[in-house]
Amino acid sequence: LTLQRDHYLPLSVIREQLDAAGSEASSIVAPPSIAPAPRRYRRDELLTAAGAGPQILNDAISTGVITAQETYPEATVVLLRGLVALDRHGIEPRHLRSLRQGAEREAALIESALSALLGRTDAASRARASELAPELAKRLEDVRAIFVRDAIDRIVS
Repeated sequence: LTLQRDHYLPLSVIREQLDAAGSEASSIVAPPSIAPAPRRYRRDELLTAAGAGPQILNDAISTGVITAQETYPEATVVLLRGLVALDRHGIEPRHLRSLRQGAEREAALIESALSALLGRTDAASRARASELAPELAKRLEDVRAIFVRDAIDRIVS
């Protein structure tokens, strides 16, 4: 019952664990967390994982594309890999500052659209805002992608 209460396991799963353990309840190991702790990278690990040199990270931090931290999340590894790939084509972190600013403006636009829900204190409204925010972000991403494709078509045509 403790596994059911504390780990939200259905009784059928607990029964299977008991059968598998030979009915020795003391040998049951608590299930792993549903969401394991995300990996964090120190600066040197970040550079190695992204295949980047220290200068590109320094440039990204100085231009505000990456925020300086003691440890970095997986998303920063992906971002830094992208910066390395773009740098090979002459697109430096300083050129991407406007992209970061545009993303901040999009987030502000989403916040404005959700202001009525975010202004409420009930959990249902906050939950609805949490559901709608990624949906609105996806729609803005779709629109931006169309704008970029149209602009590229005009360039290469």
